[in-house]
Amino acid sequence: SNSNMAFSGRGFVEDLPVECLDDDLFGRKEMARQIATSIYATNNKKSFAIGVIGEYGSGKTSFLNMINMHLNEDVEKVSFDIWKLNSPESISSSFFDLLATKLADIDPDIATRIYSYSRLLSNIDNRAKLWINRISLFNNPDAQIGREVEKIDALLKNIDKKIVITIDDVDRLNSEEVYELLKLIRSTANFTHIFFLVAYDRSYIENLLINTKNKQEQRLYLDK
Repeated sequence: SNSNMAFSGRGFVEDLPVECLDDDLFGRKEMARQIATSIYATNNKKSFAIGVIGEYGSGKTSFLNMINMHLNEDVEKVSFDIWKLNSPESISSSFFDLLATKLADIDPDIATRIYSYSRLLSNIDNRAKLWINRISLFNNPDAQIGREVEKIDALLKNIDKKIVITIDDVDRLNSEEVYELLKLIRSTANFTHIFFLVAYDRSYIENLLINTKNKQEQRLYLDK
């Protein structure tokens, strides 16, 4: 304790993320509005990833919240709590299951296709880990994945609705989980109308990836 410490009698101030635009004490809501406006204005043919970069405790969660506050019902908003999952292996299937559920009311066909795509990726990945020849198990699995992506993309174009996926607290992940997350984003790269809002501390992520890739590779992988 410190006898010279002055107390206001108002209690401690909690470090809570912004849940209302009026609570923005750092003047960031205008920048958040500009990002939301840019999402509306972007007619992307492939998925678009927006990185919200800052050190731990710098207000990334609040900024993500404010961006989402500026997005109305014309946007399908998906919040993926990746750090609550039990294992790196469950990241991809959990994400696609969530996405399928969110889109089921808009178009059940999209939900069915996304679910099938998730299982296809999982089957191929599991067999690769067993060091079994992928070509002998599938009739050209890369071509099969490509066909599924084309079908999903065609359905997404028809709904003409932006899909914004928010992924926060990446700073809580370990190296395997970060690597699986980047693979996940890459596996949706050819889907139209999809945007990722990903908050992370770049130096933290780069240091984790050093353990799985050399320095040049990990920087290129993160930039990609």
